[in-house]
Amino acid sequence: MPGNIYGERFVVMSFGESHGKAVGIVVDGVPAGMALSEADIQPDLDRRRPGQSIVTTQRKEGDVVEIMSGVFGGRTTGAPIMMMIRNLDVDSRSYEAMVNTPRPSHADLTHKTKYGGFNDYRGSGRASARVTAGFVMAGAIAKKLLSETLGIEIIAYTLELGGLRAEGFSEALTRIFQAATGVAALTGDPCGPPVLPGYSSADNSAGLTAALGLLAQIVSGRGGQIDVSLRDVMLSQLNYRASAYLNEGVEPRRLPLGAHSYYVPAQMFPTSGGYLALFITHDGFWRSFAAEAGIEGFATMAERASRRDEVLAAVTAVLASDTAAGWESRLRPLGVPAAAVRTLPEALAATPQAVVDAGPFRLVRSPIQVTGYQPSYRPPPRLGEHGGLLAHS
Repeated sequence: MPGNIYGERFVVMSFGESHGKAVGIVVDGVPAGMALSEADIQPDLDRRRPGQSIVTTQRKEGDVVEIMSGVFGGRTTGAPIMMMIRNLDVDSRSYEAMVNTPRPSHADLTHKTKYGGFNDYRGSGRASARVTAGFVMAGAIAKKLLSETLGIEIIAYTLELGGLRAEGFSEALTRIFQAATGVAALTGDPCGPPVLPGYSSADNSAGLTAALGLLAQIVSGRGGQIDVSLRDVMLSQLNYRASAYLNEGVEPRRLPLGAHSYYVPAQMFPTSGGYLALFITHDGFWRSFAAEAGIEGFATMAERASRRDEVLAAVTAVLASDTAAGWESRLRPLGVPAAAVRTLPEALAATPQAVVDAGPFRLVRSPIQVTGYQPSYRPPPRLGEHGGLLAHS
């Protein structure tokens, strides 16, 4: 273990070895007056107790917690809380052969080297998973403290273990959250089924959100952990639609060709060759587009929204006179937001500067461009390429 003491305001100190008399934890920072007894700790210890299944150690331990200090009359005193469980099912004979023959993938050699051979090697000593029982005890207190002071509930589960998969849980995968947060229900044709975007929008958005949060903490000088939820990120991207529903009862609905709920015209349009994405978000854009397209009237967004069907019919008829690429070349110089719908190969061909070489691989460069800095791109390491470095690090 890198250390035995963790935390700042809620501080825990782990103690004990696998085959010693006991393992446990000392918790400091718990305010006085919180109701606490062994009954608050034992259920979590029971869940981690060994010998309950074929996928855990078969060591038989009762793991009955004893609170030795910091609690009086059923309530915390504000002093450090010391808790422990006794080691009863101990048989160290099989570990004698490992004193000079360390096991691969264990801490035998690491601890022997670090502590000069004075470490307790029985049952892996401090490197045993049994030491985690102390952190379970501390976690039970933290969980109770968070629940009673901030109303925070901690829920966790194992989804899959050794090929056995639990059913009935939504995986924390990007497309699951697109469906679970209402995104898919807004995508696709109104008369067709919901549609999932064809890329990992939740993962990408959550990563960007986390990076912004980390940057904000660095700039502020505070530092600290950044927590980002895929669900919350996706819901936040529907904020204006959620606000309309929460405050006005306006339930969002799917519109044909990805049309925007408020801006008109702002959607995909068929042309004589391909589809064009045209998004008119204010009246200045409309004036420029209407002059190029030869459409009269519908001067304000309010009028276009109230006469949506008429506007869309007029725009659709005009756009049919040219290809999507033709309209893009005509509208972009005017500052009108418009683009032909391209396939990925077409998009890559149109922006060759975005493709870089990384050894024998080609990939899309980082979207972050910093003045005076040019990143280098390297291929991933080959299997076993850095094995020697890792073995001696």
